[in-house]
Amino acid sequence: MKTSKALILGVLIVAAVVVLQLGRKSGQVANVNTVEGTTIPAFTLTDSGGKEVSSDAFKGKPLILNFWATWCPACKDEIPSLQTFYDEQKSGQSVNIVTVLFRDDMSSAQSFMKKHNYSFPVYTDSSGVARSFGLTGVPETYLIDKNGVLVRRILGPLDWQNSSGKQLLSELLSRG
Repeated sequence: MKTSKALILGVLIVAAVVVLQLGRKSGQVANVNTVEGTTIPAFTLTDSGGKEVSSDAFKGKPLILNFWATWCPACKDEIPSLQTFYDEQKSGQSVNIVTVLFRDDMSSAQSFMKKHNYSFPVYTDSSGVARSFGLTGVPETYLIDKNGVLVRRILGPLDWQNSSGKQLLSELLSRG
């Protein structure tokens, strides 16, 4: 009886260690540098044409960095208001709007965008930006000022047309 209890306890401990290590490559620790008020980590994205774009390309203007996926129901709820917001911002270009696919591919995104007549820019994560930002799921949005400082992290969908969305934009723009 004592032997079987010890064996079961041993198996449970080994299983717990294995579960804790899943998703983590050997020697890597998750780099979560997304505390509000701190500078965001440098990153590289790949655009729909396959060109790599550095985070430096977005400096000088506030940045809205939105992670999403075509398979995500909450993302699909958020995207129409994000597209309207993007259309409103295009002419004045007071803010960069960048969307990044999470566990999705560009061909699925392009089909989805075409089907729904969406035109905001879509990038793939070519440098592990989701991991370095500590992404917890999608949709997830980061509001970043023109100097690369994180102003706000938004978990879940946001209606960019309602008062909450407009208040967040106002907060971002007031920070420059």
